[in-house]
Amino acid sequence: MMRNLKRFGALFLALVLALSLAVPAFAAVDDAGFSDVDADAWYAEAVMYCQEHNLMAGIGNNQFAPESNLTRAQLATVLYRIEGTPAVTGTDAYTDTPDGAWYSDAVLWVSQQSLITGYGGGLFGPNDPVSREQMTTILWRYAGSPSAERAADYNDEAAIASYAAAAVDWASVNDIVAPLSTGVFSPKSDATRAHVAAALMNYSRQQTGTTPVPPAANNERFVRINGGTFQMGSPTNEPERSSDEIQHNVTVSSFYMARTEASQAEYQAVMGNNPSETKGDDLPVTNITWYDAIEYCNRLSEAEGLTSCYTVSGTTVTWNKSANGYRLPTEAEWEYAARANTSTPFSFGDYVHNSDANCYNAYGYNNDASGNWVNGSDSYLRRTVEVDQYAANVYGLYNMHGNAAEWVWDWYGAYESQVSNDPTGPEGGNAKIVRGGGWNDHPKHIRSAYRGAHPADVSLYSIGVRPVRNAETTTGQVRSVYSTQAEQGTGRTLIVYFSQTGNTEGLANLIHEISGFDIFRLERATPYASSSNGPVLYGEALNELRSEAVPELKEYPNIDQYDTILLGYCNWWSSIPACVRTFLTRNDLSGKTIVPFCSMGGGHFGQTISAIAKLAPDSVIKEGLEVTYSSYDRAEIQEWLNNSVQ
Repeated sequence: MMRNLKRFGALFLALVLALSLAVPAFAAVDDAGFSDVDADAWYAEAVMYCQEHNLMAGIGNNQFAPESNLTRAQLATVLYRIEGTPAVTGTDAYTDTPDGAWYSDAVLWVSQQSLITGYGGGLFGPNDPVSREQMTTILWRYAGSPSAERAADYNDEAAIASYAAAAVDWASVNDIVAPLSTGVFSPKSDATRAHVAAALMNYSRQQTGTTPVPPAANNERFVRINGGTFQMGSPTNEPERSSDEIQHNVTVSSFYMARTEASQAEYQAVMGNNPSETKGDDLPVTNITWYDAIEYCNRLSEAEGLTSCYTVSGTTVTWNKSANGYRLPTEAEWEYAARANTSTPFSFGDYVHNSDANCYNAYGYNNDASGNWVNGSDSYLRRTVEVDQYAANVYGLYNMHGNAAEWVWDWYGAYESQVSNDPTGPEGGNAKIVRGGGWNDHPKHIRSAYRGAHPADVSLYSIGVRPVRNAETTTGQVRSVYSTQAEQGTGRTLIVYFSQTGNTEGLANLIHEISGFDIFRLERATPYASSSNGPVLYGEALNELRSEAVPELKEYPNIDQYDTILLGYCNWWSSIPACVRTFLTRNDLSGKTIVPFCSMGGGHFGQTISAIAKLAPDSVIKEGLEVTYSSYDRAEIQEWLNNSVQ
């Protein structure tokens, strides 16, 4: 008998090595070869692999029957054929395995090898289904019953039979058999033909020195996104686009992506807390920093016995790209999945109807700059909704537009102009990319191409996470370094603000009164045509935002003598007024600490912090303060100052 990790034997190894040369990296699955195996199914790659390597065959009529149970006789036959159907002599001792049956030689062989034993009383049970713990134990015996370190306990660890405990540890540590869901092995449930195919693929890859990449543990939660090349960014004629969305060709490899944003229940189960502002088990988790999202991915990997992708040292994170655990998508992966093979602003078309996405859609998309509601005030829900609400895109992904924005791996920076394969962005920065926009963002900010940016160490009520996993073998490491350093010079703070109708001015003056900090008001060199709210002001201001205008100011503050800037503004269409853009563009804010504060009428911060982060990439941005127009609270302001200004 073969009692080591080369159990497949010389014949099988030669076959695998030969075929592995002909099938590069087992990449995207275009056609798994069976009419009942969809190319996007979590098991498609395993079925294709087993077919190409002669590990498992179909059941006839171009069918694989992935969800049907595998019987004891069928599993015996699979192992027997892998070994090259060696000659056997003698008869088995079972009364329910008649001579001449299609599985007779296989049952005799597995019995002689002590791989599958009978029940006692002379019964083998050839037509009985194989449970997941039985499948795992049989494959472990086939590998030579190797020892393995103890894996993390599953939530249903107590249900695993004693005879299977060592086998389950081995299968978990070596990524041979994935759990059915987070922390759940489900040992007594029947093993499907898809489960067996995945286990055989992973074991085979281990034999040939190829890092196993098991399919996503919970096929109800994840969908395989087959890789390809696409136009990342937006065309120059896309309405309300931003200048940092330069179109370029990008190629991404296949990956698995969660169908939904991580829910609060899922986050709570892994992290033990729920920081979200609006509570609900099926609502997306929000109010998490980028570092929280990294930790969530690592803990989720550990809970399922997978190799963590990230090593964290202070604010430096190293991504092991060969790890098979959970991780954040790259910015390119996210946009590729969100577009779902479309080139329109949204995966569902050129416009956002109220039934399409959860966002601040009262003003509509690409409107006439009147400032009037075009969808009515009821269109704005002002909160997150369930993670699977609204229709999924054609890839089966929910809420890629709106609801909760999602952290991705990349630091914010200019796109590379050349064709790029699996880009990961700059190594350093202060703001991480967030994609998809949130419930309080305007339609332009939930477009497939829109690039949000937010300080990596600051949470927000509209930002969550959607984990992914590798679907192809890859290698290498990528570092993420928080590279911005706060200036330690004068220790002085300056309040800089823009106010058009008086709301922000009242807030700025109150902050000045409480803190005693110096204060400076930003004013246009040429005033707006109207000083009051209305179509004239709205039209002029909104056209400035859309063109990313930088109007001249009446006067500029001297910021050299200050380390910290308290930057105030009104939230206009989920962005900063043009005068604030001018201030950020015309001053060198490197090393300065920027602490935002804004007055708003319902959009909260929107994308204003993102706009600041993009225009001040070398500044440290702290948690901001938002108030509803003139509803100032001295205690709240004092607490914010204590927490944000050292």
